Amino acid sequence: MRELDAQSQDLQRRIEDTLAARIAELRERAEGGSPKEGSVTPGKDAHGKERQIEKDHDACAQLADKKVALAEQTYNLIDKHIRRLDTDLHRLQAEVKAERAAAAATAAAANPPLQEQPKTSPRDSNGDAHTPGGTQRKRGHVATGAPPVVPEAPEPPPVEINLEIDPNEPTYCYCQQVSFGEMVGCDNKDCEIQWFHFDCVGLTTKPRGKWYCPDCITKVKRKRTK
Repeated sequence: MRELDAQSQDLQRRIEDTLAARIAELRERAEGGSPKEGSVTPGKDAHGKERQIEKDHDACAQLADKKVALAEQTYNLIDKHIRRLDTDLHRLQAEVKAERAAAAATAAAANPPLQEQPKTSPRDSNGDAHTPGGTQRKRGHVATGAPPVVPEAPEPPPVEINLEIDPNEPTYCYCQQVSFGEMVGCDNKDCEIQWFHFDCVGLTTKPRGKWYCPDCITKVKRKRTK
């Protein structure tokens, strides 16, 4: 194919050169000038270049026909091999499928499915059946899985405890109760109450730094606004 392309290109270049020379001669004759040295005169073979062009053109056409025939031959050869490959592939797939089916049938014949035996409860030496929970079931008796009901013991009556409070014990905080639990002291020396229960002033942990009760904070704000 490459050789045909090279020959065709050479012929095309020669045709172009011959045409260019012939056109130049005709142009000189039309202008009435004398032909150049080496050019063909009217008395000689004036149609030599035309015949050469026709000859080269026919040769190019023959080369083109050869290229087309070679391309068709190559296409037919490739198509033939593709069809053969498709046929071989289908045959191979059928053989593999048949081999797998035969292997499955052989395996099924060699390993028949086992029949499941009914489960029976094990019995001891006395012939009593054992339940899954480990209890024995006597013949003629039905074992129930419910545990025996144990009566609840009566709750003891509540004991009343009377704690005597010393009337002379001092009281603190807004609630005017005795000291109990965690308490916090107001850092204002002039505070009227001094000590407070955490719950009464909304505290859950010991405050850091100085702490003032709500009454003292209100008094300080009033003094600043005056």
